[in-house]
Amino acid sequence: KIDSLAQRRRSEGFDEIHFTWGVVNCLLVTFVFGALPQHFWLLYLLESFYLFPTRFKNLIRAKPMNQALYYLDFCWIMNFVGVVLLLLLVSDALIMDFSTPDIFRQYIFTGIFGIACGPLLGATAVLPFVIFLFHDVNSMTSLFIHIYPPMLMYTFKWHSSDINEAW
Repeated sequence: KIDSLAQRRRSEGFDEIHFTWGVVNCLLVTFVFGALPQHFWLLYLLESFYLFPTRFKNLIRAKPMNQALYYLDFCWIMNFVGVVLLLLLVSDALIMDFSTPDIFRQYIFTGIFGIACGPLLGATAVLPFVIFLFHDVNSMTSLFIHIYPPMLMYTFKWHSSDINEAW
């Protein structure tokens, strides 16, 4: 019975390789946030492009029923909106043909800052996260959608000159 449980856990990704990648990811996030905050937005985009589809695949395959409707949760919707707006602002900065008015940027930043540092950050104190399951993509994605947006907004607010200088 123990061997079958261990085999099932390994097939779900509970092994040394996934654990190591999870720990390396936490160290990478800490390093980029502390030493290279001007590049943190890029790390946020890269991780969201990996974690969101992986989590969706896991939600679709969930037993006893499909759990894909979790993506309609407030936290998920706000992360999707944040990724789309970040991509729009990046494409706006790269293309230079479509100029977003500064007042629009200010309203968007204020709204996203309030949501990221309000309900998303507050959920980390209220919801029962299992933070140290580095090898579980589901728990790391749940942590990602609640912790990364406030960290991203922190870098945008306090390191905006570094971001503008680097990019």
